[in-house]
Amino acid sequence: MPAAFDLELQRVTTDVGNLLRRWVQEAEMKPGSKVVRAHVVDGAEAQKPKTVFLPVSLPASTPPVQAPNIRIELQRGPTVVTVT
Repeated sequence: MPAAFDLELQRVTTDVGNLLRRWVQEAEMKPGSKVVRAHVVDGAEAQKPKTVFLPVSLPASTPPVQAPNIRIELQRGPTVVTVT
């Protein structure tokens, strides 16, 4: 049983990795995409810390919307319970 679980976990992990790779490639191919690529380096270059700033635009904040009250009514036989 543990071997079958390990095989299934490996399959799911591979599927997720392949799907993520596909999504990234599709995003990179879109015209005007702003996908940031990271380059892997070895040796002395890898040990130099670099600070990277990525500007992120956020939508303007909006005031919270007043949600209507929630009312739940449960009925079983003659008994009715209402929660508001």
